[in-house]
Amino acid sequence: MKIFELAKQVEKNGEKFYLDLAIKTTDIGLKNIFTLLAQDEKKHYAVLESMEQENDFELTDTNILKEAKEIFQNIKDRAVQINGSTSHQEVYEVALKNEEKSIEIYGQLLGSTIFENRREVIIKIIEEEKKHKYLIEQLIEFIRRPEFWLENAEFNHLDEY
Repeated sequence: MKIFELAKQVEKNGEKFYLDLAIKTTDIGLKNIFTLLAQDEKKHYAVLESMEQENDFELTDTNILKEAKEIFQNIKDRAVQINGSTSHQEVYEVALKNEEKSIEIYGQLLGSTIFENRREVIIKIIEEEKKHKYLIEQLIEFIRRPEFWLENAEFNHLDEY
């Protein structure tokens, strides 16, 4: 499978995965986070499609960490504690592995790309995927230790990236 096809498939799978999580969660905050992640994956797919077809392409910056920070603050303000069941944590760990796989695939794509404009966009996508990874890591930490995470939310966990 060509690297472009593999990268596009990863993005399609990621979009579907996050949309499924958004549908299944009952917390509006998490629903919003998963929807934002799905939108970013869809955007990445569209950029890859344009790049592969040698059309004009541009990747707009994501504000996902800023928006997620506000969502987590709202969760804190509502004193909501997300169910830390093993099944939730395992699902989020799958999401983390998917983000790590995306970063790896884009690294391969970057290594095989000679056009500077494509390289710049791939680097931006890698940075966005790293933000996704960081966000999922924070979500896992939030699930593992919600009291600690919420008590220390004023330390702006999502500003660390």
